[in-house]
Amino acid sequence: MASAALTFGELLVVMAVLVVVGILVAPKVLRPVRAKVRKADCASALRSVGVAFRSFSDEHDKKFPAALVGEDGWSTNWETDFIVSWRSVSNELATPHVLLCPDDARFAAIDFVSLTRSNLSYFLSLDASPMTPQAVLVGDRNLSSNGVPVEPGIFSVGPKSVLGVTARLHGGSANLLFGDGSVTAFGSVPGASPAFTTATNRLAVP
Repeated sequence: MASAALTFGELLVVMAVLVVVGILVAPKVLRPVRAKVRKADCASALRSVGVAFRSFSDEHDKKFPAALVGEDGWSTNWETDFIVSWRSVSNELATPHVLLCPDDARFAAIDFVSLTRSNLSYFLSLDASPMTPQAVLVGDRNLSSNGVPVEPGIFSVGPKSVLGVTARLHGGSANLLFGDGSVTAFGSVPGASPAFTTATNRLAVP
């Protein structure tokens, strides 16, 4: 009676085939897992940012950094004031790497001195306040308004703005940090929209 057992050579061939199949299939299988991990890491980073902003406000008369920038600064030199606002919480954040979403193709700054808007993944609200804890404070930069991607600069969210997100980050959703330090996903739930507590909320978008 012939033996049905595999020879050593046949076993090696089977193992080689399995390895090749694994190499081909693994990226597709692991892609959603990696995306979820990056999104969770992004949310964790934003919680750290929230702690930094609240700590700053406790030491600065209950004001966030953007409120301490000169009155005309945001309209004449928004990019400089945007960076100054982020540098204001550098002691609390320790490293600028936390300001870059893990899903973003941009590069993190080496330190806060060399920080530019191209090293940032997050927009910053100029009008959020510790007194309005449910207002959006910071969030992923992949915003759209009325179906059009929001470009870098100062963007005013008005009553006619229908906010959405682009597929630039997190496959079409965004993490948002609120004034109370909570973080939530925006864009993954149809009809959901971030909370703005004033008729107009200005966002500095990198």
